[in-house]
Amino acid sequence: AAAGGELEAAVIRSEYGTLLLPVWYERDAQFVPGQLAARDATVVVHGVEESAFAFQVSPTGIRNLPRVRVPGGIQVKLDVFDQTAAIVLTSNPALMTELERRRAGLAEPYARASLELAEAKLGRVAHVDAELQALGVAQPDGADLLARAGRHVELARAALTRTDLATVAEQSAAAMQSMRLLQRAHWETAVRNLSSPASSPHTICFQTLPDHWRMIARLGRTPPRTGEQNLLRSGDFEDFDTMVVEGWQHTQTPIDGLRADAELHPADRGGKYALRLWAFPEAGREAPAVLTKSPVTVTSPPITVHGGQIVHVGGWVRVATPIARTLDGVLLYDNLTGPAGALRWTDPTDGWQRFELVREIHESGQLTITAALSGLGEIQFDDLQVIAHNPRLEPSVAPLQQAADDSPWSGPRRLLERFPGFGPKPEPR
Repeated sequence: AAAGGELEAAVIRSEYGTLLLPVWYERDAQFVPGQLAARDATVVVHGVEESAFAFQVSPTGIRNLPRVRVPGGIQVKLDVFDQTAAIVLTSNPALMTELERRRAGLAEPYARASLELAEAKLGRVAHVDAELQALGVAQPDGADLLARAGRHVELARAALTRTDLATVAEQSAAAMQSMRLLQRAHWETAVRNLSSPASSPHTICFQTLPDHWRMIARLGRTPPRTGEQNLLRSGDFEDFDTMVVEGWQHTQTPIDGLRADAELHPADRGGKYALRLWAFPEAGREAPAVLTKSPVTVTSPPITVHGGQIVHVGGWVRVATPIARTLDGVLLYDNLTGPAGALRWTDPTDGWQRFELVREIHESGQLTITAALSGLGEIQFDDLQVIAHNPRLEPSVAPLQQAADDSPWSGPRRLLERFPGFGPKPEPR
């Protein structure tokens, strides 16, 4: 185990030996991966014969790894682990001879591709970093990380001229690691005041972070108003008749062995009721092992929005039980981005928690908000608000101003704090 428990491994066994495939799974790496590299990573493999040797296999070389017998298996140590690895544990020398033969033909194209990827990424990351600096959102060590990546790329180029293919791959990987650190730092700054990275459509990857800060700058030009109007008046879920009149839609998918419903339920967050979605097995019945359809879905009435607006959707959520037998959990999404841009919950929350979505409206039309329970369990929503902001249009976006006596991110944060749901996160209730 290594990397704070984020290093896991798949094991494939055959008559030739054991193939170990460790992978670093980092939290939120699906948005922007971070360092994903560490020194002195150890993995324990159970059920390996005592005479087996361990080899790390890559297209540029096969390296013998130190191994230690531990109760029930072998412990293998990697001096440097970078994202993934392939480790063969075998006592069959013929297998390693065959692997070496096959590997030799892959070394040069792999090394060249590694260098080309590092060069391309260096240009891309430097370009986005320059955009972010121009917007006033710079990273203190950004220049150093880019310079370090550039040095690794130069070393990889030099190694390629002397056909030192292993060094080409190592230096290219080191360059990529430095750039991942910079990308992750920029991303963490952008999502720091969001309840979820999916709250903004522009924080789901590094490339679109400048668009996120341009959106925040536009919000900063919105004239301050008191008593922002909630366009979803029945989002407090206090009156069923009002919800019916305004056009809320409740859809249920019949699933054998399952009971599900959406209802107004007594709440302890303020007011009398909250919207409750639930799905549980029928008494004495076994629900499907995996649900492929949402048992219950609730959709808000359509809300008219206009091109150029920035719409803030906020509310409170409480996950009462684990959401089981599904990979999707509970989804809350708008019809503009669909389920791909949804907020998702699977684990119980510690009381009520705040959530928000921010959406730029490019064309006038209708906006709806959908809550879909995709598995077994119970979730509650309360005080759902939809507020439309009308930023003043200007020909260009000025850099986000920073306070001279505060951190580099204070300016952007203060813009966010002007709007409901942003700023210091409230304590769960």
